[in-house]
Amino acid sequence: MARPKSFIPDEALKKAMLVFWDKGYEGASIQDLTEAMGINRFSLYDTFGDKHALYLKTLDMYADCVVKSFTRGLLEHAEKVGPLGAIEASLLGMVDRAHEPADACGCLYQRAVTEMAHDDPEVRRRFEKSQDRLHQIYTDLLKDARARGELGGGVRIPDAAWSLILLQMGIVSLDAAPPPRKAGRAAVRALISTLRA
Repeated sequence: MARPKSFIPDEALKKAMLVFWDKGYEGASIQDLTEAMGINRFSLYDTFGDKHALYLKTLDMYADCVVKSFTRGLLEHAEKVGPLGAIEASLLGMVDRAHEPADACGCLYQRAVTEMAHDDPEVRRRFEKSQDRLHQIYTDLLKDARARGELGGGVRIPDAAWSLILLQMGIVSLDAAPPPRKAGRAAVRALISTLRA
């Protein structure tokens, strides 16, 4: 009979996610991971597989935790201020957080795609799935904006959703050296103004 695990796998996985988030895939050693997770090498391999399998699991956890939290907050805010107001507030918040030292490690997916997606189809597939989810969220919000009369008549919703994603990715990718806060906020407002009726 197998011995019960002396650790909680999801808690250990969260700790591994933070290591990859901070150091990247290549920069994170097995020792870094096992020390942060509070487990030994055998437990890591037995529970999560090799380093690559562990990394993919952390990306999945990131999508389930962080991305879902982001979209839930966006949808809840839309109920209060309308879809375009919620999108604008969310993007402005990203600009502001980019200037906070605690947010300097940026987005785990952004780091993953920069570091590995070119050569790793599993990482790329996860990133594309995340983009598709985000595109659907923005599409739904923009459709709601159109139904409320907020969206300009000439706005093509699929293209506008991609514009929002590209702006969001740009903000996140510049976390380490963001543009001036005033310029970033102006860029967000300029894009939203092109969408309004």
